[in-house]
Amino acid sequence: GTLMCKRNLLEKFPYRNKFKYFCDYDLLLRIYEANEDVVFINIPEPLYHYYIWQKGTKFKKDWFDYNIFLRDCKQRRRKGLEEFKNPAAMFSYYKKDNRLKFIFYKTAIKILMVKLKIKKF
Repeated sequence: GTLMCKRNLLEKFPYRNKFKYFCDYDLLLRIYEANEDVVFINIPEPLYHYYIWQKGTKFKKDWFDYNIFLRDCKQRRRKGLEEFKNPAAMFSYYKKDNRLKFIFYKTAIKILMVKLKIKKF
């Protein structure tokens, strides 16, 4: 999709490259969470077709890590906690300090890989 907005909104909420595949989604989440006076509108008819192919982004080895990383950052923001800088830092922290969450995240990745029929990397 395409995001159209005033320049000052993007200056207040700049794109963050730390999410690699999810910069747009991260931007929209942060704007929504900030309760800005913004109206989100969807156009009712499709303007393009999106094709997911086997060598696309969703099938990259680290796509799952970044997906979980984005969701973890969202939860941490809502709790007033600092976000991790990257997925490796997040997984390292949880492996050491919250083994249950680490196992949960890694299990979720394996389930998604099976669901999408992705071979082990």
